[in-house]
Amino acid sequence: MGNTQSAAVLRDHIGLIKTRLEQLEQRNKQLEEENADFVKRMHEMQQQIARDAKTSQYTEYRGALFERGASGTYSKTPRCPACHSVMFSFQNVMEFTCGKPTCGQIANFTGFDLESVLKELESL
Repeated sequence: MGNTQSAAVLRDHIGLIKTRLEQLEQRNKQLEEENADFVKRMHEMQQQIARDAKTSQYTEYRGALFERGASGTYSKTPRCPACHSVMFSFQNVMEFTCGKPTCGQIANFTGFDLESVLKELESL
């Protein structure tokens, strides 16, 4: 094969490779868009599941969630309404605060108030 024929074959191969690369880039873009859509839909579904779980398992009162047990009494461990982490009251004198440092939710009662809050909640 002469140099002219070799060059022509190489040009054809380069053309085919460029065409295939364009096809693959287009397919990659399509898959990335589909993936982004799936991620968005998954996030929406996770939020809906969390809302449904919160509604069925917890009662929100005074800025905290309280889980109702099978016996009908509420848990003495308030949970964050935003992320469902356990809340705490520093030495029972501070308002209950979410235990997740990045959350920062604060309820409007202290550890000393917990028993009366639970009684209020039971009377609702």
